[in-house]
Amino acid sequence: MSLLVAYVLISYASGGGKINYLQTVGSLILEKFNSNKNQSKLIIPSEKLMPSSLKDESFFNNHWESDRGYFLLIKNTLATKVSPSATAEEFKNLNKSERVRILYENVQQVSINGEDRKWVFVATETGKTYLGWMFKDQLASKHDFKLYSPYETWEYHYEQGEIKSHIIIEKSGAFTLKWKASGKGLFLRGEDKGKLYHFEDIIWAKKEDQDFLYNFFLIDSTNQLQHEFRFRNDPIKQAIYTMPKQEGD
Repeated sequence: MSLLVAYVLISYASGGGKINYLQTVGSLILEKFNSNKNQSKLIIPSEKLMPSSLKDESFFNNHWESDRGYFLLIKNTLATKVSPSATAEEFKNLNKSERVRILYENVQQVSINGEDRKWVFVATETGKTYLGWMFKDQLASKHDFKLYSPYETWEYHYEQGEIKSHIIIEKSGAFTLKWKASGKGLFLRGEDKGKLYHFEDIIWAKKEDQDFLYNFFLIDSTNQLQHEFRFRNDPIKQAIYTMPKQEGD
């Protein structure tokens, strides 16, 4: 309760005093109550049916493997379910390009509007937090991505945590990525080359020698690249070109 009160006071200070204390506290308590309520209703598969460790490579065959673990990407924003049923209560809102890991897959398919689909139970990229049930076809794997050519040159500067990168993408989809990182007395830099792949408006800058550090982007309505969900709060900007000054200007 003290955390709720603190939150209200902060909101009050930043909002110029225009806030209803009781209404805000009540809303936060209700939100917490509903979260715990759904958590208790979540149907969790038996541990015997879920992969015992990250070494079970056959189970994660379609996943990418990152510095945090195996993952797939959410195709479009959705709400998971507390159980494998289309009429079940919603459990967790997930965002396009968010990274999740499948921990269990129903063997039996179900027919939804005449289409055969499979339910899967998913967790976070680390596998430590359960995220609920969703359909497998709502996830994009590395096998869904196809070669992509933007037909114009792109150049971006962006950050992913402690890594600062500069990428130049040619019209053919080939790219050169230069990066640097520093911390704990170390300074590292490197260069990678590769080609662009895409699934709808999700872009994967796939390195020739792909490591655990991935570069996913979203193409927005103005045809600009934006970070994937994991790095949504990190800066990214397109390089701006200016015409050289002419004599006499």
